[in-house]
Amino acid sequence: MYIFKVIRSETSTKEEFMSAFQCAISCIESQFDGDDVIVSTNGFDVIIENKIPENKIKISLQECKSKLKGCFCDSEFRLYPEFEGVIPPKDTHSK
Repeated sequence: MYIFKVIRSETSTKEEFMSAFQCAISCIESQFDGDDVIVSTNGFDVIIENKIPENKIKISLQECKSKLKGCFCDSEFRLYPEFEGVIPPKDTHSK
């Protein structure tokens, strides 16, 4: 399981952030379409885990970060203004 913490920018309103966050979640779900993972949220954390909870996720952290990056950034890989940052997990294969 990987948990990414999404941080709201100080210049973004709560409504702008929520809208951008929901768009990012839709994008993330489409990035993992067909993979053996489930995308969920807990507050403003994005959780990527195996469809079978007792199994470890098979996608590497690096591949996961790469798939998520495009959902929070523009075509030049600058974060959208609603986001201050996305903090990746430190543990690469926690259960």
